[in-house]
Amino acid sequence: MAKYIAVLRGINVGGKNKLKMEALRDMMTDLKFKNVSTYIQSGNLAFTTIKADQKKIAVKIEKAILKKFDLTVPVLVKNQEQIKCILENGPYNDNSHAKGIFFTLLEEKAEQENIDQIVNMDFGDDVFTIDNQNGVVYIYCPSSYHKTKISNNFFEKKLKVKATTRNLNTMRKLLEMLN
Repeated sequence: MAKYIAVLRGINVGGKNKLKMEALRDMMTDLKFKNVSTYIQSGNLAFTTIKADQKKIAVKIEKAILKKFDLTVPVLVKNQEQIKCILENGPYNDNSHAKGIFFTLLEEKAEQENIDQIVNMDFGDDVFTIDNQNGVVYIYCPSSYHKTKISNNFFEKKLKVKATTRNLNTMRKLLEMLN
């Protein structure tokens, strides 16, 4: 059995796409995933299953959510090793302001030409580093992520890939849930 996380984009945000985590856990169990657990209400799942293609797992979960809850929700799946690598290799790990560290997880690698168009843009104190190999954009926003221009929507639009963002504490908790 392999260990995975699934992160859902746009669940229970601003009163939209309401989905109870208990119902989501039950759905995952019905899909034959094992050791299913959730973290907070924003669609973070940890589970085990027979080692499989992550994209196929994501599509399976997306289809089940659409069928059971009538919600179209992008789902990204990463395995335990990927989450560990993402956390260990963060360029802002030595920063004392952990609350300003975020991770935009990418569904797939971005095209280099799309990356090239944004890597030298200036956002003041807010900075980012794209690790295309591991499918993540590392973000550091010392004042407020909610006010930054380098949001999840920015990266989806500019990189032309589905993405969802989590903070450092959530990423650490997801890895802990897989151990």
